[in-house]
Amino acid sequence: MARIQLRDTTIYIQDGLSGSGQVDIGNSALGVPAVSVTTEGAAAADEVQVIAQYVRAPSGGTYTITIDDGTNAPVTTAAIAYNATAATVETAIDVAMTAASYPSWTNADISVAESGSAGISDGTLTITYDGASVTNTNFITAIVDGAALTGATGSVGLNMGVQTLVLNSDNTDLVPVGARFTIAGETGTPVHTVTARDNNSDDAATLRVAFTPTLASVVSESDVITWLPQRIEIAIGDGDLSWTEARDLIYDLDRDTLDTVRLGEDQPLEVELAFTFEYVTTQSGQQITPVDALKRINEATEWVSSSSDLCEPYAVDIYAVHCVPCGTDQDQDFLFEDFRYESLEYSVQDASIAVSGRCNVTDVTTTRSDITGC
Repeated sequence: MARIQLRDTTIYIQDGLSGSGQVDIGNSALGVPAVSVTTEGAAAADEVQVIAQYVRAPSGGTYTITIDDGTNAPVTTAAIAYNATAATVETAIDVAMTAASYPSWTNADISVAESGSAGISDGTLTITYDGASVTNTNFITAIVDGAALTGATGSVGLNMGVQTLVLNSDNTDLVPVGARFTIAGETGTPVHTVTARDNNSDDAATLRVAFTPTLASVVSESDVITWLPQRIEIAIGDGDLSWTEARDLIYDLDRDTLDTVRLGEDQPLEVELAFTFEYVTTQSGQQITPVDALKRINEATEWVSSSSDLCEPYAVDIYAVHCVPCGTDQDQDFLFEDFRYESLEYSVQDASIAVSGRCNVTDVTTTRSDITGC
């Protein structure tokens, strides 16, 4: 039997993220952006129309806008890129109106403003009819045709639309960068990690995710997504992972003589973890540090407590995987659930951090398997 050695052991800190969702494919899920008239053109007012952003952000393709004053023939723009800026949209309308010989039209007879930075893919477009040829004129609501837009593809790739998200986080439809997931039916059921997301705004529902590794096979519309805990690997170096299980035994006496023994109160599992570090805190886009994960700060602010009661102080799981490097012995996994640190000791000279704390369980969960995450 091989002894457990740190060089064959991988230790992780992971949060309690879980949940479900579905794959979202194609522009059928993009929806049609609503167009509203916020100011109706009249003798003393210029027409103002607002095109809402897409329900689900497109990832490619084009759309057109049709302008109609109810008197002259409707004018449709040439194809406009899915993420075209307000200036590009304004130019497209100018070109189309000029080509259609709209009466007395001159460039910039309308102005277009955006609430985001990529047109209706991440915000609204506001069209104001304020030029000489269109001022104080009532227009029919513009028509947006997005039939040529494309959404996330279902083929093998690194980008995918998501829908019907239900996560156990504060924001139940916001996918954290770093979240892991599997897709039912994908060959081999690999675990993917989210590297970027598209929400259309900071706290809105996630519409599309980028991830690694690439899909192992084609996935289909509404395939079930299972979300897994966010996880970082700990660099142990010359450190160690140790734990203490304790029992509270009560010895009853009978007239000063030992009589019976009974169990007292449960005692939390005590854990000590020592590891090396390069950085204590994370900068944007960097790997989350163990300290950030333990404290849920900086790039780890979207981590979810491993406790089922989110009103309790934030906790994480510590997960250790020992991979037997030779022979036929089974691998061994250790799960320390709901760990909360109570002290952090830093040594700059040794580039090490010693963490001690307790778990809200009485013992470690240990499993043996021929197939692990090794």
